[in-house]
Amino acid sequence: MVTRWNQKSPGLKILWIWTLGTAAIMIGNVVRTRVNDMEMILREEDEAAAAAGGGGTGGGTTSGERVMRDDELSRYGCSLAPSDRIVL
Repeated sequence: MVTRWNQKSPGLKILWIWTLGTAAIMIGNVVRTRVNDMEMILREEDEAAAAAGGGGTGGGTTSGERVMRDDELSRYGCSLAPSDRIVL
């Protein structure tokens, strides 16, 4: 037997809202942590390249973009099939 939302008790409604809100907060925290970790890794690599006198671009400025190697992708749980690769 399925009951409609307006037929459920207020306590059950509050429990569902609390549960979904908690799940949303936890997912948001995981995403924020992963993004911060990735930014930190990229920042460290840019600093290391600048300290080594690298760059290699004609203008001497870095665009902030780079291509990750396959082993770096697998370290963070990312996997790409050959058909997912972008060729310019």
